[in-house]
Amino acid sequence: MGRCVTQFGTTPLHMAANLGHEAAIKALVAAKADVHATDKASWGGQTPLHYAAACDQEAAIKALVASKADLHATTTPVSWCR
Repeated sequence: MGRCVTQFGTTPLHMAANLGHEAAIKALVAAKADVHATDKASWGGQTPLHYAAACDQEAAIKALVASKADLHATTTPVSWCR
């Protein structure tokens, strides 16, 4: 899978995690999406798991953890969920 990244460093996996799309997460991981990808440092250097956790997306969190997302990845807190 080619790396598709926005100007902010976010990937489709970040967006699926942010929105809680479990099926999309599973499909992206199956297509070799990087569960450890980080967005740009100016956005906190957050992984898809950070996005899911920040937005309280339980199904997304479970799917990412099952896909071996790093539970110990650190970030600079950024709040953008509503």
